[in-house]
Amino acid sequence: MQETANIILFKKVPCPPCQSVLKIINSIVQRSIFEKVTIKEIDIKENADIADIHGVRSVPHVLLNGKVILTVRDLGGVDVLENQSTEMNENDLFSQIFNKIINAKIEMKQSQSNLLNRAIILSVATELEAVHRPSLGDFVHIGYLQSIITSLLAQNPASKYYLYTSGYLSGKIGPGQGFLLQNFPEIIGERGIGNQFNAFLKGLVLLYSGYHPSSKRIGSKLEYKKKSDYEATVRLFDSAYVAQNSDIGQDACTFMAGEIAGLTESTFGEVSSVYETMCIGKGDPFCEFAINLGQEQEHYRLEDLSKQEIFSTSDQLRFDLSLAQVSQNMYDSILHPMTKPIRPIIGDFIHISVLQQVLLALKFADPFNSALLVNAGKNYGRILKDVGIISRLMTRKHLKFSFPMSFQEACSILVYYFHSPGQILSRILSDVNVEVIDEETAKLQMWECASSAGVNLASLNKSEIFPEDYNLQRVGNLDDYMAGFINGRLDLLVEEDIIVQEERCQSMGHPHCEFYIEY
Repeated sequence: MQETANIILFKKVPCPPCQSVLKIINSIVQRSIFEKVTIKEIDIKENADIADIHGVRSVPHVLLNGKVILTVRDLGGVDVLENQSTEMNENDLFSQIFNKIINAKIEMKQSQSNLLNRAIILSVATELEAVHRPSLGDFVHIGYLQSIITSLLAQNPASKYYLYTSGYLSGKIGPGQGFLLQNFPEIIGERGIGNQFNAFLKGLVLLYSGYHPSSKRIGSKLEYKKKSDYEATVRLFDSAYVAQNSDIGQDACTFMAGEIAGLTESTFGEVSSVYETMCIGKGDPFCEFAINLGQEQEHYRLEDLSKQEIFSTSDQLRFDLSLAQVSQNMYDSILHPMTKPIRPIIGDFIHISVLQQVLLALKFADPFNSALLVNAGKNYGRILKDVGIISRLMTRKHLKFSFPMSFQEACSILVYYFHSPGQILSRILSDVNVEVIDEETAKLQMWECASSAGVNLASLNKSEIFPEDYNLQRVGNLDDYMAGFINGRLDLLVEEDIIVQEERCQSMGHPHCEFYIEY
């Protein structure tokens, strides 16, 4: 039996908030890899009887499979029938609606999920000896990973849940367990849980900070303190997720916390509680995790996090400053590697497989998460810090464009931006080209993208691995965050709404990734 998602939006005319809600619902659905979604709009004036049946007295009012997921009160507004509307910015509105949809638990069957999870193991470019990007090599600057993590956390408090569950998925069925058992077979060979747990902790040291060819090298050093046969703390220095970033007042390594939880469950066969107790993202000098075998996880529950207040203006300013800091740190590290490195001991580049495991786990942990990645990329693309870089590029190229730019001018600037020394040396991609089709459309091609190069979904029988109610083309498009970044950057330059969709991806066997841009 196929699962479906039936969304009903009760509205009236005029109702500006209703149009905003509809726009965001459409953006989430259009990005989703879950195909069996219907959206129906019902005007409460023209269909008063239907509105009465569902008890709808004010709009907007949204149902998902018969369950109320959004009312005008959720948006901080009052009865729109009295001509009073809500006041909420686009990002906050997206967060509210996205959290409500995920809370409604539109999930695939467990058997389908297991098949889907195997695709992650099969497709990630984990063969470190192979070279997947001949022009660049297979390492990417940690600033790109940090921009993704920080942009996701800036969405809303529930983002920690999305990162944790994605990390848990990666830890439970990803390549990490094989790495641990191959290098520390005593994890399952030793007698007694105490000895096994000690071997497991040693394995984490090698996995996250060791100099083994297959080590993730997330930090420069990892230390552990075993408190009992079932409890330990793990301390990580120079975390790739947040090193040298400014204080955002948030745990920034929740993906890693989830990954450790997944590894412990797959290794010992029981649930465990893993949560971050200290983090550079909260102003601490290092990141620390508490591991408790046999305990339920209570720190990253969606029902708790989604009830927290959407970030205040001051909170959002901290995130904006942090994203600007990520951009500046990456720029300084690349152009002045000897004097301004982010991680002097271990270096500022990680293998693309580390980045890809984060993105793939996020994309496949829930069929609606593509929209989360796109929105995060869009917000990062809109930050103003890089405007100075753009202005210098324009001066260097003797360009006389002014803000807002025309669509064609913005496309040209975008190419110059991706060809700038800082962008090329970050190794996010090797080359980019834009073909302007007309005054309102263009195609952008990218070669050797760090997020998809070496991933091989084309060789998989997707009709067997993925549920039949999944859009297989969207499954193969892995550059959601980059699509959002392009979208946000063009929005910034033209000061109008732009739509960007990935149409082709290297993961599907294409020689480059291709994005369709519509003004």
